[in-house]
Amino acid sequence: MKRDAEFREVSIRELRRVLDYDPKTGVLRWKVRLCRSVPIGSVAGCIDPTTGYLRIGVFGTVIYAHRIAWALHYGYWPSTLLDHRDRRRTNNQIKNLRLATTSQNQANANRSPNGSGYRGVFRAQGCKKWFAAIQRNGKRHHLGMFTDPGKASEAYQQAARELHGEFAFEGVQR
Repeated sequence: MKRDAEFREVSIRELRRVLDYDPKTGVLRWKVRLCRSVPIGSVAGCIDPTTGYLRIGVFGTVIYAHRIAWALHYGYWPSTLLDHRDRRRTNNQIKNLRLATTSQNQANANRSPNGSGYRGVFRAQGCKKWFAAIQRNGKRHHLGMFTDPGKASEAYQQAARELHGEFAFEGVQR
């Protein structure tokens, strides 16, 4: 099957013929029986083990479910990335999806925990201080040195709200 990069070949009209989308629950269900093992009304898709996103194989193409949800709800394919507001990759409720640039999507992305336990806060080498830094559009912004990682995190959170607005990651990454 072709991967998501070629999803535009599938028409929204054809998708509407075979899939039903509930914007309140975010669930996509089959309207027709495309094969014997998939009954009408069953939930469409499976979780991609490498990305954690729901994906659906339809008409010889594999498409991420959040992109199908957007297309069925709004009537057009998204021209940019789609961001999951709550960072849960399987929550495809329409209120949880929004258009995003790569930078905006990264600002809201989950990160692996670092040594401080706070996003954007790192131990300064050679001293007992913590520094805070944030990135936007590929440019790193240094926010200062702090004796307490919690204070460094506060500086990061304030900068995140200023630089990333509604896409700012709120909270601790522990």
